[in-house]
Amino acid sequence: MPLLAVLMAGATYYLIPPEPPDPSVRPAGEGELTPIGVPQAAQFFKAGLIFVDSREQEAYSQARIPKAKLFTSPDKLAGMALVVYGQGDDMDRVLAAAESLAKAGAAPVYVLLEGFNGWLEAGLSVEKGV
Repeated sequence: MPLLAVLMAGATYYLIPPEPPDPSVRPAGEGELTPIGVPQAAQFFKAGLIFVDSREQEAYSQARIPKAKLFTSPDKLAGMALVVYGQGDDMDRVLAAAESLAKAGAAPVYVLLEGFNGWLEAGLSVEKGV
């Protein structure tokens, strides 16, 4: 895997392209979705993938996975690797958002099955407030 070094302000940053950390979790083809659990999502979070929150604005404003984007327009995230999540009991809403992102050209698109509730139960960090 190629490693890209970037020099900024006298410091060297190494950019490693994200890839599925678990060999059993392979990216889906274009327009397809890949279900993942919290452990894989945590690894993708550390690798820098973009998380998309499909919940309502009010729930997003209260607490979310750090740096997550609120799902608004699928076109804004075309061409990016994404992890889409909801509360955990709203899979219809999550799948609708994930499918529209995949159709708009986002790839790969992963779906966090346990949602935000699973993230919280695992004791992972959250971001609160607006």
